[in-house]
Amino acid sequence: MEKNIDDADTNAFRYCGEYYDKETGTIYLRARYYNPSNGRFTQRDSFAGKQGDPLSLNLYTYCHNNPIANVDPSGHFSTPKWVKKIGNKIKDGAKWTKDNVIEPVGMTTFLYGTNLVAEGGNPIDAYKSMTKKGQADWLLDITLGAEKGEGGIYHISQNYWQSWRYVGYNKAYDSVFDRAIKLTGNKSDNSRFTFNVGDEEYAIWVWKGDYVNLGAGNELGIYRRMKVGGISMPHWETAPDKAMPISLSLSYANGGGEILSVPEQTAWWPNGFNPQVQNNNADDFTMRATMNFSSHPDLWDGFNKKWNKPNTGWTFNESNHTAELIW
Repeated sequence: MEKNIDDADTNAFRYCGEYYDKETGTIYLRARYYNPSNGRFTQRDSFAGKQGDPLSLNLYTYCHNNPIANVDPSGHFSTPKWVKKIGNKIKDGAKWTKDNVIEPVGMTTFLYGTNLVAEGGNPIDAYKSMTKKGQADWLLDITLGAEKGEGGIYHISQNYWQSWRYVGYNKAYDSVFDRAIKLTGNKSDNSRFTFNVGDEEYAIWVWKGDYVNLGAGNELGIYRRMKVGGISMPHWETAPDKAMPISLSLSYANGGGEILSVPEQTAWWPNGFNPQVQNNNADDFTMRATMNFSSHPDLWDGFNKKWNKPNTGWTFNESNHTAELIW
């Protein structure tokens, strides 16, 4: 055992990641010490070896005399390095599963049960309560890619599964979502603004309202009509390639103040949700969205031509290619 440890020896773990005893010049391998100067252990192996494995019968050899391919972490027997690597991968995987799945799932389940009791057995109110308290952050992250930003506002990632081209959007999605919202006694709303660019049809889709546990929120998405064999489908593909600077805000329609804001960012689907504002209807809110089409003049031409007219909710600034929606 090394007693007079050299403070200047900043890395005591060397060959094969094992502890090097500088005083004796040996490497500690749990059951005994290995002397790298002669390639032998300093003590006999307590394991007598196997008759069918001649190299194991020499009680002082290290790694069957092949330290390039083998390791001996216990000091008792040689193991191929690839076996150790697999073991380390399994160990790392088990730790990752424990830290990122088992413990979070267990804690989330416990917290849900606690909130369920507090909310009189109402499952939706229990989930809302968890979200308000920040207890559902892990679940929202892995299922939606939702991250909590400034002021406790949730934003769903631009690069999660929703951005996959074919996930897209269609009216059936809205129908299912609206029915789910109505079960809570609340209401959401959406509006779609379609326009053409050459042979392609695009849509700017906007939403506002109550999002169950996520609370009051709004979204804006840019989509492209799906075509199969040149035939237009009722489904719309996501259009991340058409991302542009967009800002959003949501306020009370009666002048009660701002609920959330999404600062300008280059995005195809900006969004924001305030879990502290619950149990409202879309009519309670006013949504504002500003889009800067400067990087996509083709979209600007098509959108401006179709929607730059009275009573659409949009106002257009020809000088800087921006359009603002008040809805």
